[in-house]
Amino acid sequence: MTTQTLTRPVVEQNLALPLSSSPISNDVLQTDSMWGDWRGQRSVYIAGPMRGYELFNFPSFDQAAAMMRKLGFVVLSPAEHDRAVGFDEHLPIDEQPSFDVTRAFRWDLQSLLEVDAVYFLEDYELSQGARCEHAVAVALGLQRIYQVPRDESSYLYMQDIAMKRPDNSQDSKSGTEC
Repeated sequence: MTTQTLTRPVVEQNLALPLSSSPISNDVLQTDSMWGDWRGQRSVYIAGPMRGYELFNFPSFDQAAAMMRKLGFVVLSPAEHDRAVGFDEHLPIDEQPSFDVTRAFRWDLQSLLEVDAVYFLEDYELSQGARCEHAVAVALGLQRIYQVPRDESSYLYMQDIAMKRPDNSQDSKSGTEC
């Protein structure tokens, strides 16, 4: 019997799409209808760092969203969504107790399941959330577009990161633990 290993192709598009100074569109996602009626159109999620940045880096998200819309994409932007649910980027997060960070991140992850591509802002690798979004994009085989070009040969993508623990019976004999 021949075994066949099935692999998911990684769709990679190492594009450098600089942000332009385009006017920002006012269409934001409605909270009662998570994504609206746009099936069949090309869609993109904007990923990048927020915490620790002036105005939570919303201006960069807004510029990227405007640029991707000009290119014909339907855009899912966490900055636009956060504003739509009442987040104010001008206030510290600890002064906004009604904003639920966990709920917002769940929306982010669910959005990744709905899009064709992800646009990664500069320094996305500095953000725990954006690194998680990158891992999901890789696992789903989504097209990845980077604001800053990167040398893919310097990155290692593991097909499977789950590893079996060593046999505990041998560990207990030697006195070491996993």
